[in-house]
Amino acid sequence: MKDLMASSHGRILELEQNEIEELVSRNRVGRLGVSVNDQPYVVPVSYAYHEGKIYIHSGRGKKTQYLEKNPRVCFQTDEIYGNGSWKSVIVYGKAKFVEDFQRGLRILFEKFFEPFMGEEDAAIARERMENFLSTVSGIRAPPSDEGGGMQFYVYEIEIEEMTGRQEIR
Repeated sequence: MKDLMASSHGRILELEQNEIEELVSRNRVGRLGVSVNDQPYVVPVSYAYHEGKIYIHSGRGKKTQYLEKNPRVCFQTDEIYGNGSWKSVIVYGKAKFVEDFQRGLRILFEKFFEPFMGEEDAAIARERMENFLSTVSGIRAPPSDEGGGMQFYVYEIEIEEMTGRQEIR
């Protein structure tokens, strides 16, 4: 860990790569920053970290409109502890629409539901999800204003740079 600076509150340190991976893997909520025409937009998102990529989901809205125009993103997740210490990870990369809708939903399901269910409940939920997925197309068109009904999209962030810091108090 590289000591970056000391303050009256504590020391700021760089996180090692394994600490960065652990924090991103452990957390489920982060903030996605996008920008179009010099207009930034930051929104909290639930996410899954899988095989070196970050997966987010979204309905049709401002986030998907921005991503269509500019796929460059900044993503941040953190942990704040009772004594005021914190850890934070910043990711720079490109978001792309995941065309394999079923694969995207499975990744999100494994991160969000299975870890919090008993074995029997997880098996039932997985069976229900698979039954649902068998009734929908495996490919979904990218978001558009013409789409009707409930629209649900999965995006994959290809990571170009990932850094982390912490303050120890």
